[in-house]
Amino acid sequence: MKFYKQVIVALICSASFNITAQAAEAFKLINKQVSENFYLITSNNKSNITHVGVVVGENGILLVDSYFESKAEDLYKAIKEISDKPLKYVINTHSHPDHAGGNKYFAEQGAVIISQDNSRFSEAYGQLRFKDSIKIDLGNEVMTAAHVVSHTYDDAIIYLEESNVIFMGDNLSTHTFLSIGEKGLAGHLQAFDTAISMANDETIVIPAHAAFNDAGVSTLKKKDLYAYKVKFTAWVDRLKKLHNSDTSVANMVKDEELRAHTLAIAVDGHKDSGRKMIEGPGFEQTIGIAIKALFSKKHNLSEIQLNKYVGTFESTSGHKTEITTNNGKLFIREYGQFLAELLPLTEEKFLLKGYFYGIGEGKEMIDFELNNAGIAIALTPSINNESPWKSQFNIERRAKL
Repeated sequence: MKFYKQVIVALICSASFNITAQAAEAFKLINKQVSENFYLITSNNKSNITHVGVVVGENGILLVDSYFESKAEDLYKAIKEISDKPLKYVINTHSHPDHAGGNKYFAEQGAVIISQDNSRFSEAYGQLRFKDSIKIDLGNEVMTAAHVVSHTYDDAIIYLEESNVIFMGDNLSTHTFLSIGEKGLAGHLQAFDTAISMANDETIVIPAHAAFNDAGVSTLKKKDLYAYKVKFTAWVDRLKKLHNSDTSVANMVKDEELRAHTLAIAVDGHKDSGRKMIEGPGFEQTIGIAIKALFSKKHNLSEIQLNKYVGTFESTSGHKTEITTNNGKLFIREYGQFLAELLPLTEEKFLLKGYFYGIGEGKEMIDFELNNAGIAIALTPSINNESPWKSQFNIERRAKL
């Protein structure tokens, strides 16, 4: 099984997404009508609800996220209970398998799968991709998706104009702590600012995941997005202070101020669940990921120097890896696999930066071979056995094409 399918449950938002762990009752999907043409589908998993949107258009249905691959058929049945119109579109908030796992199944049912362009560098199945934004008119509803780099490189904030609903994806989960994504604090603030620019005071804001409340779902308003920005910034400020004072991660998890900020961000009112989170190993994992996203080593390489690494590199078994630059940063990517930033330690050694990295740095590196002119002619992954990349990255030398 691929890496993302193995560890997504353990690492996203430091929460458990195991929807089969319902001892008291069998798994069941629940639909809730939000507006005349919009329904929210959730599950009876009271510890963690994953939200899926169903828009009943004049000539067909648009689905916001496709849920897990293993539950795609159940989701399709739940959609048919709402309307027997054909399923025309699936739009993904991002490429993680609890949001895009059912893409291929729904494509087989006739839907067009829409996702942001960077999803090409993930395992998510896709068809129609957009770069900055896309708009679809369903007759009685208009869907707009706007790209941000926050939780992942292929995030989309999705707005339903007539229903006045915004989907935040994993940029917002009310049952646990916010995910720290590829652009750290700046990325999260961009995601919130994008959503705020779309919203008015009555807009219904839907998080990716929520704990169960009396209504069966948790939704927010525009004012809550402002509050989240303030609370999350306070959390980052405290983490930065601890990091700058060389506090170990083991001691950070014990810091009362950081713990208080963490509990404040999980706003569902389930403080017992929040306390379990900050007492468990997931809190240490969250801090480790956040440190890498927020405080990774900087470099002073010029664009000219970075361009010496750019190119396509192929292994003997046919794996093609691209090295690219964007805004003064170096990136490594493979179609259908991954996209990550590279952080230079020396001219030959670069740290592999990305979302699923655990605690500490140095377990994932790329070694470049340079010619006499200092131009990269080959690369070799150097992946520690403890790294999750060990099962994700094909460990072979790649020569430049």
